[in-house]
Amino acid sequence: MKPTHAFLATLAILITLGIAVPANAQIQWAKSVDAALAKAKAENKVIFVALNMDGERANNQMVEEHYRDSVIQKLSRHTINLFCSNNVHKKTGNCTRCKGTTCAIHRDNDFQVRRKFLNIDGNEAIVAPQHLFVSPEGKIITSVSYFITKGELEWMLVNAIRELNPEFAWTPRGRSRAPEKYLKGGADKTKAEKPPTKEEVEKALKDIKKAAGARGGGRGGWRGMIEAAQKNSRIVIRSDDKRALDWGQNTLRSYGRFRDGLIRDIGKISPKPWSKVIEAYLTDTKDETRKTVAIALEQLANPKSVNPLRRAAKKEKEDDILGRMLRALAASGPDKSTAISTVTKAAKSHKEARVRAHAIVGVGKLEKREAVTTSLRVGLQDEDALVRTVTAYVIAIRQDKALLDHLLASLQAETEDSVKAWFEKAVNAVKSGDTKAFKNFLPKILDGNEPGSEIDRLREMAEDFDRGDGGKKDGEDEDEDKKGKDGDKKKEKK
Repeated sequence: MKPTHAFLATLAILITLGIAVPANAQIQWAKSVDAALAKAKAENKVIFVALNMDGERANNQMVEEHYRDSVIQKLSRHTINLFCSNNVHKKTGNCTRCKGTTCAIHRDNDFQVRRKFLNIDGNEAIVAPQHLFVSPEGKIITSVSYFITKGELEWMLVNAIRELNPEFAWTPRGRSRAPEKYLKGGADKTKAEKPPTKEEVEKALKDIKKAAGARGGGRGGWRGMIEAAQKNSRIVIRSDDKRALDWGQNTLRSYGRFRDGLIRDIGKISPKPWSKVIEAYLTDTKDETRKTVAIALEQLANPKSVNPLRRAAKKEKEDDILGRMLRALAASGPDKSTAISTVTKAAKSHKEARVRAHAIVGVGKLEKREAVTTSLRVGLQDEDALVRTVTAYVIAIRQDKALLDHLLASLQAETEDSVKAWFEKAVNAVKSGDTKAFKNFLPKILDGNEPGSEIDRLREMAEDFDRGDGGKKDGEDEDEDKKGKDGDKKKEKK
C-alpha cells in the first residue's frame, strides 16, 4: 500500500517538530572515526562504538531492537556514535542496515577502530557484537562483548557518560543493570570465528555421515559417527540451520553416553534456537543431565525457555539443580512476570539455603527494579551466611548504588568475619566500579562445590584476594568463562 498524501503531510510535520518516528528511528551515526574524535573533543562527549556483523542473531537483534529503543536513542544524543561493520549491505547509496551512512563508511570505521582504539591490525577479526565507550582522546573507558540486554546497554551508556560528566542527570529504568562481565580501560581482543555458512554446515553433516558409513554397521559404525561428530560438531552446533538443529536432536536422542558433553558445548557456543533441542532433557532421569541442561539454558538465555524452565523447576527435588534452573529462568526472562515471581519467591522463602543462594544470583539478572531491591534487601538479612555473601556479590556485580546504604548497614551489623570481609569488598566494588575481587566468586563458592563448607571457602578466598592473587590458586585458569559464551550471549564473533 502506498502512503497517502495525508500521511506524508503528517510525517513532514512530525519531522519538522523534531518528534521521533519510532518505526524507522535509529541512533544517529558519525560519518568517520576522525569526525567522531573531533566532535567528541569539541563537545567533551564519549564515543559510543558498536562493532557488529551480519548473519548472527545477537548482532541482528542489536540493530533491529536495541539501537531502535527509545531510551537508548535518547542516551545516544549525549554521545558521539560509530557503527562498525565489515559487511556490505548495499553497493551504492545509504546502507540498509545502518541508517544515514554508507557501507563504505562503516567498513572504514571497522578498520580504523581496530587501529586507533584497539591498537591491533585493522583487518583482524574480533568478537561481535561488542561495544566500546571511548574518551575524546581515543582511550577506552569501558567495553562489553557479546550480547547484552537493553538494560545493560543503558547502564553502560550512562556509566560512560558520567565518566566525563559526573553530574549527568538520568533516572535509570527498572531494567538498568551492569553487565556481569564488562571491562574497564580495555576491550576483548579475542580472535573471531565467523558463523558457519550453509555450505560449511552441509559439508560437516556429510562428513559425519560419511565417517559413519565408512566404518560399516554395528559398533564400528556408531564409533565412526561419534569420531566424526567430535571433529565436525563445533561447526554444526554454531549454526541455527534447521538441518543442524535436526542433527542435534537426533544425536542427543540416539547417543546418550555423549549427551551431557554435547549439551555443555551447546550452552557455550550455540545460538538461541538450540535451547529447543535441549529443553526436553530438563526432566531427564539423570541428575547430571538435568543440571547440565539448566546451566546451558542459562547461557543461551532464550525467552522461549521460560515456560519449560518454570514447569521443570516446579517438579525438581535436587537443590543445586533447582537453583540452576532458577538462574536459567531469570536469564531467559529477566523482564517476564512469571520468571520474576518464581525467582524472587524462591530467593525469599525456599527452605534450603543453597536454593536461596542460587535464586539470589538469578535475582541479579532480573530487570524489574522494585522486585530486585526487595529481594536483595531480604538477602542481606538472610539467616544463612552463604546467602548473605552471595547477595553482596550480586550487588557488587550489578554495580547497584541504590543498595549501597543497605549494604553498609548490613556490614555494620554483620558478626561473621568471613561474610564481613565480602561485604567490605562489595562496598569497595560499588564505590570504585572495580569488581575484580569477585572474578572467580561463583565457580569457587557456589557453582562447583558440594554443600557444607561454604564458610571455609569464603574465608580462604577472601584471604587469597587480600594477599593479591585474586582468589586464584597456582595453575588455575585465570578466567574459565573465556572458553564460554558464543552465539546469542556467547561468542557472537566477527
